[in-house]
Amino acid sequence: MSLYVEIGAPHDAALDIDALRARVLGDLHHEGIVTDHRLISHHHVILDPAYVHITQASLAETARLKAELATHDVHSVGRYGGWTYCSIEDNLIETRELAQRL
Repeated sequence: MSLYVEIGAPHDAALDIDALRARVLGDLHHEGIVTDHRLISHHHVILDPAYVHITQASLAETARLKAELATHDVHSVGRYGGWTYCSIEDNLIETRELAQRL
């Protein structure tokens, strides 16, 4: 099995990665998601910020910058490139549509 676990924290929080991993594994076991499974690999990444912060001003600035970049054949897509909330599937659809337009 492969799992992706996301833990939210304030941007200035001191994170004990080993303690968090132990807690996640304990919680997964407690909920019956894992039983006799054995952790064989793990990786962590700290994203700060992990999500874009959308405001009216950021939407306007994103539209302005995307239009300017497009005049130079630069096309920005995805969560950070489009400054939006989206899934990987959304990224694939957006990229496919861009490729068809180009």
